Amino acid sequence: MLFALACAGGAGTQSGDYDADDDGLIEINNLEQLNAVRWDLDGDGIAEAADSVDKAVAYATAFPEALNGMGCPPDGCAGYELARDLDFDRASSYASGEVSAAWTTGNGWLPIAASDELGEFEFVSTFDGNGHTIANLFIDHSNRDPDASPIFTGLFHSNRGEIRQVGVVDADISGINGVGALVAVNIGIVEDSYVTGNVSGQAAVGGLAGDNAGNISGSYATTNISGYGIVGGLVGENNGDISASYATGIVTGIEFGKFVGGLVGWNYGNISISYSAGSVEGVSEVGGLVGQNNGTISISYATGDVSGEEYIGGLVGYNDQTRGNITSSYATGNVLGGRRSWAGGLVGYNLGAIANSYAIGTVSGESWRYYHGLVGDNSASVTTSYWNVVTAGQPEGASMWLMKGRRAPTSKGMTTTQLQTPTEYSGIYATWHTDIDNADTDYDDDTGKDDFWDFGSSSQYPLLKADIDGDGVATWQEFGNQERN
Repeated sequence: MLFALACAGGAGTQSGDYDADDDGLIEINNLEQLNAVRWDLDGDGIAEAADSVDKAVAYATAFPEALNGMGCPPDGCAGYELARDLDFDRASSYASGEVSAAWTTGNGWLPIAASDELGEFEFVSTFDGNGHTIANLFIDHSNRDPDASPIFTGLFHSNRGEIRQVGVVDADISGINGVGALVAVNIGIVEDSYVTGNVSGQAAVGGLAGDNAGNISGSYATTNISGYGIVGGLVGENNGDISASYATGIVTGIEFGKFVGGLVGWNYGNISISYSAGSVEGVSEVGGLVGQNNGTISISYATGDVSGEEYIGGLVGYNDQTRGNITSSYATGNVLGGRRSWAGGLVGYNLGAIANSYAIGTVSGESWRYYHGLVGDNSASVTTSYWNVVTAGQPEGASMWLMKGRRAPTSKGMTTTQLQTPTEYSGIYATWHTDIDNADTDYDDDTGKDDFWDFGSSSQYPLLKADIDGDGVATWQEFGNQERN
């Protein structure tokens, strides 16, 4: 049963136009209205109160004296937009004029599209932040009974719609499984959004999203992240697409600390034109960008230091044979391994494919086994990829090339001068000019080459470049936290 606001709000003159700019998005001016989104997940201005008249009344209370149809265009509204910055710690952000203890203490905010009765829904419309921020979001579900609280934790419980242009700043989020400051589980689209603060949980923990099966682009997280497993600076577990995004916070895998990455903990999907710049620490499957990769990583890099006990890599801890593919990427952070070994400047253990990539960080640790400049242990394909034998402190790239007859003659240890000397697609980089995106549908390197590298001068390492701002010119400067000395 649907309860229209005219019915739920009672009699009286209705004069409230909640879509004043007639763009089909209902304006949110206070936190009570943000909270009311949970009663109208398709954003049409009608409370979806199948089991409770109280929900329709609560929605009408947040949007009092509404015009018919909320003042939306003739074809109705289809979502919400922030009209100003909101702050959970400021009374001026509340329609009541008082800070809500229910949202700032105890368990804090209840994620949108979740209920105390464990009723699970999905946000299915548009939420446009218009560049505004939501500050001091507080959620503590770390000790709640899972039978009496949302399984997933974030501003949004689950999103199948579109969330864009919003910043969640100074967040303090803790949960159990599926934890992210903006959205716990994303099945839809998140773009041009960011988060700052602290996020912690047990499994599938990420700064922006706990679990992504949709599309995330143009977004970032500068949060500090901690969790027991599947922990990433931006996303805990990725089954979708991540592009033009980054993370810079400290990522920590506590206790058994498995599948820990600077950007993504466990990747089954696609990551492109993205990077991580924070330090990463865990136990097993620990990588500067991704802890375990079962998907595709291209045109991406990691600059943070990485430490762990086994399967530790500057870019990826464990590159799996199922779909693990890494191309046109690099790592510059130092890699410190523990007693159980398998540490590499780029990848800790490789069962997949690696091409057109390099690593220059120091590789060291307690064990004498499987510490190498490029790949700690290799059982698959590594082509036209290099490591700096001087900075790595490791003369060998990967022992298993010899043990399994995979000498990978196109992948070699190089000096600093050798890595920096080519200033174009020539010499050791001649084959790096490849057709990655197949825009012309023929996968022919002679007809559809992608130009993702900027080689700089003869005293600089190659850096990745991309046209992030869409002006038609790809530059390395707009592709994040790279250093050109």
